[in-house]
Amino acid sequence: SDETDRLRLAFSLDYPDWESFLEDLGGHRQRVQGHFEQVFEAPQTERDEESVDLAGVWQGTLDETVSLEILAGLGYAAPVELYRRLADLRHSRLYHSLSSNGRERLDALMPLLLGAAGQARDPDRTVVRLLELLSHIARRSVYLALLVENPLALSQLVRLTGASPWITSYLTRHPLLLDELLDPRSLYHPPDKIELVAELGRRMAGLDPEDQELAMDTLRHFKHANVLRVAAADIVEALPLMEVSNHLTWIAETVLEEALDMAWRHLAGRHGQPPAAPADKGFAVIGYGKLGGYELGYGSDLDLVFLHGGEDPDRMTDGESPLAVPVFYARLGQRLIHVLTAYTSAGLLYEADMRLRPDGASGMLVSNLAAFESYQRSKAWLWEHQALVRARPVAGDRRIGEAFQG
Repeated sequence: SDETDRLRLAFSLDYPDWESFLEDLGGHRQRVQGHFEQVFEAPQTERDEESVDLAGVWQGTLDETVSLEILAGLGYAAPVELYRRLADLRHSRLYHSLSSNGRERLDALMPLLLGAAGQARDPDRTVVRLLELLSHIARRSVYLALLVENPLALSQLVRLTGASPWITSYLTRHPLLLDELLDPRSLYHPPDKIELVAELGRRMAGLDPEDQELAMDTLRHFKHANVLRVAAADIVEALPLMEVSNHLTWIAETVLEEALDMAWRHLAGRHGQPPAAPADKGFAVIGYGKLGGYELGYGSDLDLVFLHGGEDPDRMTDGESPLAVPVFYARLGQRLIHVLTAYTSAGLLYEADMRLRPDGASGMLVSNLAAFESYQRSKAWLWEHQALVRARPVAGDRRIGEAFQG
């Protein structure tokens, strides 16, 4: 029984009973949590009077000379410039357009932010980046509240913005990612390919299959969150450079597989499926260039080629509004590109470069596998053969992918 198992565990660890074991375990957990919080605690000012002083600096209620001395004492090398920036923000149209609740939250955040940024490696550069970020998110007071109420999130924000202008820009474009700062254990440990697939499955589960907009936004949030995790781990040198590229490539592969599923459901729901279409759809995505070579960077686009296995051009899909199989696959490719490149409220996924397909920009968007092979044998240029060195299947039909590699 469970009770017997508990007693056996307690006795094996030299405890007289289960309750004694739990009491001791709780103490260990509290100590571990305390150490954890010490490591990641926001670098805020420790004394109440310093917080009051910084509130006065922000609100302009202290004499300017006193304010400059306080800022210099915190480590700011250019206190005059910072004091001017604070005054500009305080008198800006943005500040006065905030709701009373929003201004209250910003007023509460600014002393914390000034104190935390003052302890960064480069306080002046860090605070400028933070103020730029605030100017974009201040109207969403929920983000201000998150930073005020969660010192751990504020500490990670200061750490990351101080280290990387790219992350600052990324958070500015995708402020929903501030939620990711709440748990450093996941922030600095990006998942592997298997974990990515499982995470995306959880995010997509339960969504209305008819709500394409929500599905596309969810896919974008997944991509943005995981790119942030890679960047955060990269900054603290938790990932070697080669592993950074691997993780970014795994994210792209996971996104491509889900994007293809979304495109397939959209098209098959209107036109049916090709005859005897296999579970893998008879459609493969081939990655070239940096994607194919596991060399993706943070801003890389995706070099793609689409292949299908429909050999009979006269066969039709089985829906109420049927299409010829080649037309179906051509539209599937178009829809996949739309899922990847459309700008939604959550941004875009990737730019897709299709120029490496047979005959380049003038060629068909989706090639039959046999036609692709014939093109490579009889018409392809030398550079097209060279491009194949880093090409590999990254999503879709495994049978076609194996034939491509064979």
